[in-house]
Amino acid sequence: MSIEPVFSRLEVHPKGWGEELWITNNNKYCGKILQFKKDSSFSMHYHIKKEETWCVTRGRLKLEYFDLEKATRKEKLLEEGDVVHLKPCVPHKLTALEESSVFEVSTEHFNEDSYRVEKGCSQ
Repeated sequence: MSIEPVFSRLEVHPKGWGEELWITNNNKYCGKILQFKKDSSFSMHYHIKKEETWCVTRGRLKLEYFDLEKATRKEKLLEEGDVVHLKPCVPHKLTALEESSVFEVSTEHFNEDSYRVEKGCSQ
């Protein structure tokens, strides 16, 4: 096992709502910066495997999610400094009320682990 640091560059993944800047994605963890354009949103979706935590670093966003125990849709305003932890299987959607950035840390990201419930700006 090498003890040398590993150097890389951000991977930019353009989206209809802005872009994802991937810092890393490996079998232990994933780190991303989500940059949203004003009035844009990603789809309402959930993950079966992925567990994620977000920190709003700039702007204001509306989080929509489903309370699965009460079978109700809920909303929460997120502002700079707010942190949200999402367990697997919770449908969620972010809409930027202004240009916004979110730092995301999570378990490993798999494209096939995103299950869309409603369309967003990328669909």
